[in-house]
Amino acid sequence: MPEIRRATSGSHRGSCARRTCRLTQPQEDCHMKSPSLSGIVLALFFLSSGVEAQVYDDFDSPTLDPVWSWVREYTPHWQLETGYLTIMSDRGALNTERFNNVQNILLQDVPDEDVIRLETKVLFSPEFWLHNAGLIYYIDDDNYIRVSRGLYPDDDGIDYNGVWMEWEREGITLFHFVNDVHSDTTWLRLTCANDTLFHATYSLDGTAWKEIARKILPFSSGTARAGLQAANGEGLLAMGESIPARFDYFGMEPTGVQQGEMLPALLAIESVYPNPLQMSNTAVVMFRLERADNVRWYLTDMLGRRLGVTQARGRLQPGLHNITFSLRDVPAGVYFLHIAAGNTMAVQSILLTR
Repeated sequence: MPEIRRATSGSHRGSCARRTCRLTQPQEDCHMKSPSLSGIVLALFFLSSGVEAQVYDDFDSPTLDPVWSWVREYTPHWQLETGYLTIMSDRGALNTERFNNVQNILLQDVPDEDVIRLETKVLFSPEFWLHNAGLIYYIDDDNYIRVSRGLYPDDDGIDYNGVWMEWEREGITLFHFVNDVHSDTTWLRLTCANDTLFHATYSLDGTAWKEIARKILPFSSGTARAGLQAANGEGLLAMGESIPARFDYFGMEPTGVQQGEMLPALLAIESVYPNPLQMSNTAVVMFRLERADNVRWYLTDMLGRRLGVTQARGRLQPGLHNITFSLRDVPAGVYFLHIAAGNTMAVQSILLTR
């Protein structure tokens, strides 16, 4: 498998530079915020782990550290204010090659370590479908992972107001949602093991963490970077005005978590075959449940319009299950399969060809 290129850990070691603190021991010249419980807990967390190559940016400086770089920077819609980086959630999407237009993605190199954990605290209250803000692990516009606080449209007018993990690999997109977060302040984490296994979690207090999803994704070759993003919309579904996402800090550090310690997702789409799907074929979808729950599924087009009715599978036991479907009377294009179990949802993009 082609290797993912990352920065050597040496490039991330040392003392503080501006407000980006690479912490190997307490540094008196770091520009830390005035003491707060969350800030103290975070600082103690970073300092107590005893590992090098840590990055912590609390956005207290009037300028960004030069280790950061932008993808599609739009200067009027981001700013540094006292202790926060604000990025406006402008209209834009990354899923499918048709769009790839999210502005103001802020990135820096990922250090060369076996297991890396990204973390941020974001103040963000989504108002319309597909407002989202959070972490991003980025190789290019068609190979990335996002862990976001956001609002997602479900069928029958029900909204998933919560957190999600979204990933795209070589143009194929999949989402996993957790509903009922309803908090203006959310902590997000993404743990990356050997550039292959990714585990997303969230917290409402910075202490107790809950799982969003985990996924094995052997990305193609490229340079891995990580950072922050905010956007409004996926595809043609952007609604409402841009709203601010205020990031309190960004942390990136090696961690002792091993792959075996990363818990499986409660609901995961394991495979869709074939994909791309020809109109004359039937798709077989394999999905896994980690606990018994009521399951339903449905299909939508790029505008979010539902194809047919929601299919109820009833209460399924833990394990591997399958569904089948065909798309014969609709135009060629990109469609989305939604599978919901309890308050979680997984979404997989399907490319339909003639």
